[in-house]
Amino acid sequence: MSNPIRTVGADAGATLCKLVLPAETEFHAVKFPSGDMAALRACLDEWKPHRLVATGGGAARLARELNGLEVHTVPEFAAWARGAPLLAARVGLELPETYLLAVVGTGTSALALGPDGAKRVGGSALGGGTLLGLGRLLLGVDIVRRDLRASRARGDRRKVDLLVGDIYPGGEIPLPKELNAASFAKLASREPPDIAHALVGMLGRELWV
Repeated sequence: MSNPIRTVGADAGATLCKLVLPAETEFHAVKFPSGDMAALRACLDEWKPHRLVATGGGAARLARELNGLEVHTVPEFAAWARGAPLLAARVGLELPETYLLAVVGTGTSALALGPDGAKRVGGSALGGGTLLGLGRLLLGVDIVRRDLRASRARGDRRKVDLLVGDIYPGGEIPLPKELNAASFAKLASREPPDIAHALVGMLGRELWV
């Protein structure tokens, strides 16, 4: 009986390259700067795939530079449309027939998915690239590639962002007091961990949990 084809997926984005090795119960995933071909080759040498299926802006470059490895390229929107229901199923979610899919990468895109396929319906220039750039500008460091979890654990974005409770301390509006009303509108603190926490929150969750 022949061995199954060992396939690795790659998303070669503008900021990061993500590699995923599928397994029965989990994914093995790594990420590194998109230009770091040495890290990419080291990971592929360890995983020893038979082929690479690549998407993203750098997919064509991978196909050119990875000599000796079978590389298939897939358009990014098609990859998102195919991957969303598979990932949802792995965590027990059933997607409706028609839904919106938001993909946050270096920037952000929104796709409408349904029986007729996938169509990009909007997006934003805010994304991981914004986080990197503002981290360098405001903090002088790369808060994504440094110990971001530690910065978030030490920081408190409520000292930086204006909350609904700051505007309506008596609860005169039917919204949670801890909801962010305006990112960076309070600035009661300029401590780097608080700024880092606010930067991540600006592009992510709007509630502190």
